[in-house]
Amino acid sequence: MSNGNSKTFSPQNMWSFACPIFGAEVKIKDCLNLRDQWMRGQGPEVRKGCQGCMSSSKCPIIHVIKEVDNKKDSDPYFSAEPRLGRLSDYVMKAIAPIITAESTLNHPAYITMLPRHRELIVEVNGLEGFKHMKGLAKGTTLEDIGVKERKDAPQAYKKAAPPSKTIDTTAAEIGDYAAAINAAMKDAA
Repeated sequence: MSNGNSKTFSPQNMWSFACPIFGAEVKIKDCLNLRDQWMRGQGPEVRKGCQGCMSSSKCPIIHVIKEVDNKKDSDPYFSAEPRLGRLSDYVMKAIAPIITAESTLNHPAYITMLPRHRELIVEVNGLEGFKHMKGLAKGTTLEDIGVKERKDAPQAYKKAAPPSKTIDTTAAEIGDYAAAINAAMKDAA
C-alpha cells in the first residue's frame, strides 16, 4: 500500500467516516482494501460506484493515502476502537473540483453500478456539486476549505458545437481516410 509505518493502513483500524459522495458510513480499512483490489484490476462486483470514483480520483481514499504519506509523524485516520471521524479539508479540497466523466460511468467495468450511485456521483460533480457532498460540517463552504471558485473558468464538459460546414464524407465511405481527414481539415479552416 503506502507508508508502512502508518497505523491507518492496519487491518485493526476501526476509524470510519461518512463518504462525501454516497453519504454512507464506511470503515477506512474497507475502502483501503477495495482500493487495493481495484489497483490490481480485481475490483469486485460490489461498490462499482466507488470504483468508478477511484478511476477519476473523486474517491476520497485516493487523497487520504496521499495525506497520510505526507504526514509522516501523525496518523489522523486511525482508531483502535470504533470511531466516526471527519475527512480533512485537504481531502475535501482535493475532491471538490473533480468531475467523474460520463465515459467513466459508462465504462464496461462500472456500467453495472446501481442507478442511485450513478445519480449521486453526478450530483457531486465539480465545484457546483460540492454543496451536495455528504459528511461536511454544517454550512461548510468552498472558501472554508480553501477552494477559490474562478469566475472566469469555463463550464466543465460543455458539448462542442457541431461544425458549421458539412463535411464531405464520400472519401471516408470509400475507405480513403487520409482524404477524408484532409477534407475535414480544409472545411474546418
